[in-house]
Amino acid sequence: RRRHQRSVGEIMPMERDDSHGSCQPLLSSRSEGGNVLQGAGALTAEQERVLAEARAILVAKLATLRNRKEASLAETSDILRDTCQDLSDLATVLQQAWHKAHPKEPAPTWDVETVPEEELAKIGWDFHANRVQMEKPGGEGGSVWQALGTFLRGDLSGNFTKPPSAPQVAEAFTHTVTRLGGSPVPCH
Repeated sequence: RRRHQRSVGEIMPMERDDSHGSCQPLLSSRSEGGNVLQGAGALTAEQERVLAEARAILVAKLATLRNRKEASLAETSDILRDTCQDLSDLATVLQQAWHKAHPKEPAPTWDVETVPEEELAKIGWDFHANRVQMEKPGGEGGSVWQALGTFLRGDLSGNFTKPPSAPQVAEAFTHTVTRLGGSPVPCH
């Protein structure tokens, strides 16, 4: 198998046709649903729309954070939960569009999900669990016995990191918007 770069920015698998020494696409140029390249164009357009919507959500949440003089950790966590849910919903839209265009292929990862996941992990927030991250059992290098002891004592609160502050969240949102292709967001 060889790969050939398509004009829409996606890689199309290629198969060598030994009789002619050329490469033929593994996928035909037409499918039951229509032209594959048209489907790829529609998917690219949907991805751009979703990224623009994600940037708009993040900028709006940033404004909310900045308009509150001193947001509590609970308020900040609520904003994080709402934002993560909104971004996950957008990723679901892309998943559905992908499966419609490529029903038998596994979907790729989407920037609308991976970028915030990476940025929020830096401040101790688990994007997919939509809560603060769990600490490793017993701290760094902790043993299974330490984790079991903590569990049996019923003190599970020590297993989570401290919720991030509003300034930490604002910085993570700013980095996320920039990485998603938006203009840098002013800090104040």
